[in-house]
Amino acid sequence: MLGIEFVQDRETKEPAREARDRFIRECFEHGLLTLGAGPSSVRLAPPLILADEQIDMGLSIMEEVLSAPS
Repeated sequence: MLGIEFVQDRETKEPAREARDRFIRECFEHGLLTLGAGPSSVRLAPPLILADEQIDMGLSIMEEVLSAPS
């Protein structure tokens, strides 16, 4: 299991719930299921039998979603 925390500012660590929720929604729309955790984190829980191609696909989706203008 892996977690990613979304914050407004790296210094203050203020939670960015809206950004996290948008990330979850857009990943889902592109075929990647993620789970919200806590106030502003995303939980990734891939199966142990994940193929390299599936890892690459998931990372590509996350990169696309994160680099898209908000």
